[in-house]
Amino acid sequence: MPALEAIPQGQRILVGKKLHLRPLEDSDVDDEYLSWLNNPEVTRHLETGRSSVSLSDLRKYLERFQNNTTDLIFTLWTKNLANI
Repeated sequence: MPALEAIPQGQRILVGKKLHLRPLEDSDVDDEYLSWLNNPEVTRHLETGRSSVSLSDLRKYLERFQNNTTDLIFTLWTKNLANI
């Protein structure tokens, strides 16, 4: 198996019967994602959501994970490509 850094980020995908798991990418960070992140009902049991986050803040946070082989951040999708 190749080292994680040798696999392009967009190709590192785990596919199950009902779900896809892959690293979060720049294209995932948009107004819809931001509205979810800033929704207290959605984030009430998460570590995030204690304060409002801007799109710029979110992009800076994601930069920490790009080209990082030890810290990863993932997104989970249903088979019909709906983000959950």
